Amino acid sequence: MSPSAPSDYQQVDPSPVFEAPGFWGYGGFWLRFGATSVDILILLVIQFALQILTGFEQPAEFDWTSEIRRFLVGTLVSGIYEVLTIASAWQATPGKLIWGLKVIDRSGNRISLSRSLGRFLAKYLSSLCFGIGYLMVAFDARKRGLHDRLAGTYVIKSRSSLV
Repeated sequence: MSPSAPSDYQQVDPSPVFEAPGFWGYGGFWLRFGATSVDILILLVIQFALQILTGFEQPAEFDWTSEIRRFLVGTLVSGIYEVLTIASAWQATPGKLIWGLKVIDRSGNRISLSRSLGRFLAKYLSSLCFGIGYLMVAFDARKRGLHDRLAGTYVIKSRSSLV
């Protein structure tokens, strides 16, 4: 290979692709991990409250129907929680807000409800193959996971965090 030939492994420019107000950098793996941990705790409380309100009891023995219903209700609740909060004026789930993160599109704008839904569904692809789609965040110059790439979104640090 000649010295002037471009390398197959050129460094990606980590500078922002947009001029977002309050841009402080990209939300890295550990910040996003912390935000997700907070969101999981919030969702556990919500789902526990729903179980109490609906009178759902744990069956005495394993029952596929109950487990499938629990999975579907959990997915629906977490989907509504994430899709609506990320597409809202907050541009983040409560966990992301605590850590000073928000989700934006390539232009630095709030994402639409449909894009937020697509990002949520793409997270299932990120989970496949042992979560490699999430691990991409740690190694990408713009800290994007597979679901961010598929949805055309970025997670940025928008202000100082509450923690």
